[in-house]
Amino acid sequence: MLDILREHARLTVEQEPGCLRFEVLQPVNENGSAIPERLMLTELYADENAAAAHAKNPRLPTLLARIRPLLNEEKVTRTIALASFTR
Repeated sequence: MLDILREHARLTVEQEPGCLRFEVLQPVNENGSAIPERLMLTELYADENAAAAHAKNPRLPTLLARIRPLLNEEKVTRTIALASFTR
């Protein structure tokens, strides 16, 4: 599943101008060891229109059909940025 998600993230950033960032993250324990079978995705879009365009990406139905049977849990949290700092 990791390879599928990495490829989706890469293609999303390359093909969708409104996608500013797409990360595939591995959660870790306090000691830094990976939490097995856990992944987290974070996506940053320029605005609501860009997020809506992503939701209509023709790759999504195929991607979801491939990964949903592998998921134990799926949680989506939408947010808006109140402050953002980058180096």
